[in-house]
Amino acid sequence: MFPSRDMERFYKVYPWSEDPESAKRRIEHGVDLFRKAVEHEWLSHLVKRRRVKILDLMGGTGIGAIALALALKETGVESDITIADLRESALRIAEEYAKEYLGITVETVVAPAEDFAGTLACPKDIILIHGYSLPHLDPYRFVRMSANMAACLNYDGVVMIQELDRVYNIFYLIGYKDVLVEKATEDHLVVSYHSGYDYRLGMFKRLIVNQDTGERIIGLMRFWDIAGLAGILWSFFEDVDFLPFDRPGVGFLMATRPRKMRPEEYSVMPRIVSNVDPS
Repeated sequence: MFPSRDMERFYKVYPWSEDPESAKRRIEHGVDLFRKAVEHEWLSHLVKRRRVKILDLMGGTGIGAIALALALKETGVESDITIADLRESALRIAEEYAKEYLGITVETVVAPAEDFAGTLACPKDIILIHGYSLPHLDPYRFVRMSANMAACLNYDGVVMIQELDRVYNIFYLIGYKDVLVEKATEDHLVVSYHSGYDYRLGMFKRLIVNQDTGERIIGLMRFWDIAGLAGILWSFFEDVDFLPFDRPGVGFLMATRPRKMRPEEYSVMPRIVSNVDPS
């Protein structure tokens, strides 16, 4: 996992668009996806309520929570939203977007995804992870995050994780690339290079170089598969489902009925990785 001090820098080097036009497109696309998702039986009972509490983890600029709230609003449901992320700059943008698209003030909290239950008001009705964000987490931190989500979710609530099976979509359909052009336009060029693999963390190391500015940073990435994520979630929730999109292995991982295991039981990392320097 990137140290919190590096996440701001990472997204200055890595080509991730956060301008208003791209935000508008992503919100509109998100609303289309969530319209279908709210028909799932685990979510349909929430639609009968007048108001739900949403926690957007690794929420960035709040695109996911805003799109979900807009889809719920079409069914007559209002949303109380909390957005948690490590980047203060992204959370400030999330506050602006929430006022623009929803006309509401959202709560924003600087908090790591794997250790938030003690710092946020719980429980929540929906915990959302939007934007294919899980490559930032190694397996141990995903376990810790799952424990935190289980502790913070109502028993009849739902975890929704937008993800894709990278084992299939990347390693099989595309193939892992030692050198990959991340962004190439007339004005911008960003390239990443394979720079190692940590078998204890299960994380690939990519050197990301912004050719425009000369800045570079090592990014750690976990290429998750859907079954692996679902298996971990099942340890913390009584039931897990997958709601697919159009492509194979792409959709919403969903979990419900938390087993209420205590997050503090996972506060100390196991010995295999306790002395690992992720950089």
